[in-house]
Amino acid sequence: MDSPTKNQSITNAAPARAVAVKDATDIEPGNDNLDPSSHTHAIDDVFADSQVKLRRGLHGRSITIMGLAGAIGTGLFLGSGKAVTNGGAVGAVLGYTVMGVAIGCMMMCLGEMTVFRPHAGSIVSFAGDFVDDSFAFAFGWTYYLFPAIIPAVELVAAAILIQYWDTNSDHMAIYLVVMMGGVMACNMLGSRWFGELEAGFGILKVTAIVGLIILGLVIDLGGAPNKDRLGFRYWKEYPFNDDYLDISNKTTARFLGFWAVLTQAAFSYGGVELIALAAGEAQNPRVAMASVYRRMFLRIGLLYVVSMWIISMCVPRNDPNLLAELASGKTSVAESPFVIMINRAGISVLPHIINAVVLTSAFSAGNFSFFMGSRMLVALGRQGYGPKALTRVTKNGVPIYGFVIQSVFLCLSFLALSNGPNKAFNWLSNLTTLCNMICWTCVCVCFIRFHKACVAQGVDRKSFVFRSYFQPYLAWATMIFIGIVMFFNGFATFIGEEFDYQNFIVAYITLVIFAILYVGYRLIRRTKLIPIMAIDLSY
Repeated sequence: MDSPTKNQSITNAAPARAVAVKDATDIEPGNDNLDPSSHTHAIDDVFADSQVKLRRGLHGRSITIMGLAGAIGTGLFLGSGKAVTNGGAVGAVLGYTVMGVAIGCMMMCLGEMTVFRPHAGSIVSFAGDFVDDSFAFAFGWTYYLFPAIIPAVELVAAAILIQYWDTNSDHMAIYLVVMMGGVMACNMLGSRWFGELEAGFGILKVTAIVGLIILGLVIDLGGAPNKDRLGFRYWKEYPFNDDYLDISNKTTARFLGFWAVLTQAAFSYGGVELIALAAGEAQNPRVAMASVYRRMFLRIGLLYVVSMWIISMCVPRNDPNLLAELASGKTSVAESPFVIMINRAGISVLPHIINAVVLTSAFSAGNFSFFMGSRMLVALGRQGYGPKALTRVTKNGVPIYGFVIQSVFLCLSFLALSNGPNKAFNWLSNLTTLCNMICWTCVCVCFIRFHKACVAQGVDRKSFVFRSYFQPYLAWATMIFIGIVMFFNGFATFIGEEFDYQNFIVAYITLVIFAILYVGYRLIRRTKLIPIMAIDLSY
C-alpha cells in the first residue's frame, strides 16, 4: 500500500482494524494488536532514510529499568526535604500523592499514544499529528529546554555533593569538568551500551531507595541505636506548616504550604515522560514501551510516595538541621532528609554511603537527560521543526549535532562558579519544573485529540496493545489540574514586603516563550487545527 500522507483521513476504513501501518508493504493491518513484535521491521523502515538512522539497540530490560529509575535524581533525594519543611508531615505526603496521581494519569495517556505509534521523539510527533504544527513547534522547542538544562542542574548538585568530602570551593570547577567529560563519554557509546550503563545506575538507585525505606521503618519502630519509637508522632505534632512564609492566618498558611509541595513534587517527578523519546531506539518497541507504562504507578507509588511517607514519619518539619540547611541555602547531603533521619537515629558511617548514592543518582539523571535531549533534537529536525542537519547521526547511531548542542548546554553548570551553586541550582531547577508542567499539559491535549479521533473514525481502542482507562475524563481532569498548578507556581513571589521579580521571571518565562513560539509560527506558516476526521491514525 502507499504510505498515507500526514493528516490524511481514513474515514472509509473499517472499525477496529482500520489502523494501517506506515511504510510497511508486507504487513497485514491489525496484526500488531495481536503480535506487537510483527511490526518491528516496519517501524524501523519509517526511520531508514538517508539521515535518520537511530539504531534499535535498547533492550527491553534496559528500557524497563530506565523507565523505572532513569530520571530519579536530586529531586527525590534532596528536594523531598524542602517539601517536608514547606508542607509539614501530612502536607508533604498529600502533595506528593496528589501530584503523583496526576502524573500517573498523564503517563497513561502518553503510554497509549507511544505504544500505538512508537516513533523516535514521539512526544513532539504526537503534537504535530493530532493537534497542529504550530502547537508542535512551540511544544517541542519549549519542552526541549528541560533535557537541555537538567543535565547542568544535576551536575551542579553533584559538584555540591562532592563538597561533603572536599570543602575547598576552588576545586568545584575541576569536578564539573570531570563530570561533564563523563556524561559526554557515556553518550558517545551508542544506545545499546548506554542502555546497559543506565540500567546499572537504575538498579543501584532503586536498591538504595528500597533499602532506605526499610531502614526508615526500622528507625520509626524503635530499632535504631537510640531506641526511640516514633510511630506517627510527627504526623500528630506537625501535620501541616502553620506559619508558612510567616503568614498569620493558619488556614491560609497550611494551604499555601501544601501548594508549594505540589510545585516541589513536580520537580521531583520531572523527567518521567522522557522515556517516550527512547521508543525509536527500542528493540520490539511496542512490547518494551507497554511494559514500562504498566509499571508506572508502581514506580510513582513505591519510589516517591512511600519514600515521602517514611521521611515524614522520621523527620519533623522543624528539625534544626533541615531548617538550618534550608535557610543557609546549602544544597548538600546534610539537606537530604534521609541523612537527617539516619543522624537523628544515631547511626554512623551511613551518611557517607548515602552521599555517594545521591551523587551517583545526580550524575545518572543528568546522563539520562543528555541522551534524551539529543534524541529530541533528532525528532525536531525530522518533523521539520528544526534544521534538517539535526537528524544526522554517527555510524553507531549517536546524533552528531544533538550531541554538540547538548554539550554546549552542559556549560550552564559553570553558573555555579559565578553566582554560587545554590542560586544556580534554584534558578535552573525552577526553569525545568515549568518546562515539565507545560509538557504534561500538552500531552493531555494531544491525547484528548487522539481519543476524539479514534471515536470519530471508528477505531476500537480495545484492540490496542496498551490502553488507558476512564478516558477522556482522566485526561481532561489531569490537564486542568496541572494547568492550575502551573499558573500559580510563582505565587510566593507576591508574598512579602518586596516583590521578588527575579523568581517571578524564572517562574513564568517559559510560558511566555511557549506563547511567542506558538503565535509566531502560526502567523508565519498560517497553520490551522487539524480536523478530527483528517487526523492520520495509521501506525
